[in-house]
Amino acid sequence: MRQKKSYSRLIQNLQDWEKFPKGTQIHLLQHCVERDITSFYTENLYKERLETSLGTALSESGLSRDEIQVICRISDEDLERTELETLVENCLLNLRTDYIDLLILDDQEEEKRFDSEIEKLRSRGQVEERGRYKANINLPENENFPEDISALLGDWKVSSGAIKNLSAKDPVSGKITEILKMEFSEDILGVQLLMEMGTKYDLSEKEVVLCWLLNHPNHYHPLIHARSVDAIDNAFKAHRVKMIGEDWKKFAEKI
Repeated sequence: MRQKKSYSRLIQNLQDWEKFPKGTQIHLLQHCVERDITSFYTENLYKERLETSLGTALSESGLSRDEIQVICRISDEDLERTELETLVENCLLNLRTDYIDLLILDDQEEEKRFDSEIEKLRSRGQVEERGRYKANINLPENENFPEDISALLGDWKVSSGAIKNLSAKDPVSGKITEILKMEFSEDILGVQLLMEMGTKYDLSEKEVVLCWLLNHPNHYHPLIHARSVDAIDNAFKAHRVKMIGEDWKKFAEKI
């Protein structure tokens, strides 16, 4: 049995980083690692400019490949354009790396049709782990996952109802890394409780939600979209704050 990989609690979404100069990209990559953010996520693999730009920055950053984790999502849209094996090989070439730590595919009824291709990629050392993307994170708690599914990526639109639902949710499986792609709804910001918690813990409203999520007993891995050193530092600050149990429960109940 393969040994399960570890990913940083905060995972950095690399979307839009290709717009920055190479020096800025390198500085942001290095700063992420200094703040214990060692896992990096990319999608839309047919966008060659994104990968080529980031591949150059990664290769010149001075970071050891062993200290970072590369996570790639291949969507249905990607697969409509190109075969899976070709997409992975192009990704490796553009990112200037020998392997992808976690390859995430969209949830599909015919998921098994990729088994042989993924096993071939694994045997060549090009893919280490396989994950699944589901738009709805509110999965049935008894859903069975194939043995080779190591991670689950889900969209989480932050709202009062979503926070309440997540507070009561059991982990999908102790063997599966759960990654949440956060999106804030307009009605959640400006809520009095958020502002009160922010004052108590010296956090912004969004950082309070991130802190709450990082203190969830299910050990979720938030996918952040930091585009500056300050944004990375703010996410790291939220990670370092220990929200006391009484406040954690109050937040979920009263939000």
